[in-house]
Amino acid sequence: MSLLATRFLIIDTETTGLDPTVDRVVEISTIPAQGSKSYKGFATRINPLRPIPPETSAVHGIADWDVEDKPTFDQVWPFVKKQIESADVLVAHNAPFDRSFLPETEKPWLDTKRLAQHLWPDAPNFKNQTLRYWKRLKIQAAAHSADGDTLVTAYLLILLIRDYLERGHQDDAQSLIEFSQRPIVVAKMPFGKHRGVLLEEVPDDYLRWAIKNVEDMDSDLRYSIGNRLKRLVISP
Repeated sequence: MSLLATRFLIIDTETTGLDPTVDRVVEISTIPAQGSKSYKGFATRINPLRPIPPETSAVHGIADWDVEDKPTFDQVWPFVKKQIESADVLVAHNAPFDRSFLPETEKPWLDTKRLAQHLWPDAPNFKNQTLRYWKRLKIQAAAHSADGDTLVTAYLLILLIRDYLERGHQDDAQSLIEFSQRPIVVAKMPFGKHRGVLLEEVPDDYLRWAIKNVEDMDSDLRYSIGNRLKRLVISP
């Protein structure tokens, strides 16, 4: 199926925190998209049945009193599930986060953040709202709200698919997803005493220590360090 024929469903969530084992969804938004068009979306706040930490409210602006009379996630999910069932591909910006807060489905996911890292490496950073202004999207969308972020992601998706196809990549959803999942080369060390130093300039012994001892290392960083060390082995 071509990308223009693929039915995408963009999803965004706001939550009580970052840990899906203890935190809960407080807002969810969805927007269907196909071809170069996005359609009327759905958004609702959700009663998480637990307090929202004030430091989290400071980020997305949703407080306990905003959700005390709202439906629970279990009440909202059947409607969202129907939308998911009618889609071919689910889309989110930083998809692993949103996916971790939702029940698992059989639908494939596309991460627009990762796709942007491949197609737009010169962007200032890859946050949803940064890309919005970098690409000069003149839309009405409140930052850090599920419906606002979903709308921005819908527009970014359309631009990303256009750029992907213009570069001659294969025109089908599975190929697009596989392209987005390719390793991303990390240029600078993101942690430790060499944080911010170009990976090429980090001492070899430190890289060997990191790849051996940092168990939760980002897969892209592990790939980049592995490539760096591999070049040392095969260099004349």
